[in-house]
Amino acid sequence: MSECTGCGQCCLSEKCQAAAIVFGDKDEICPFLFLAAPGFYRCRLLQWEEISGLKPLIKNALAAGKGCTNEAKRMVEKGTA
Repeated sequence: MSECTGCGQCCLSEKCQAAAIVFGDKDEICPFLFLAAPGFYRCRLLQWEEISGLKPLIKNALAAGKGCTNEAKRMVEKGTA
């Protein structure tokens, strides 16, 4: 698994359980997700957890930032696409 690049594909493809609890399972882009810089997405929920100085319970539960799970992106990085 490669490093997280903030591409947002994991959150764009499916809401996490925390977002589903807050916003429901509707097929829509997660309202927590925002474009922090060109090509770099962040999660408002995880940002709040970080800024507030809370233990990263949600971040750890979601394995956020632990690595890229985007198969197409990994194939490009490996040169197999």
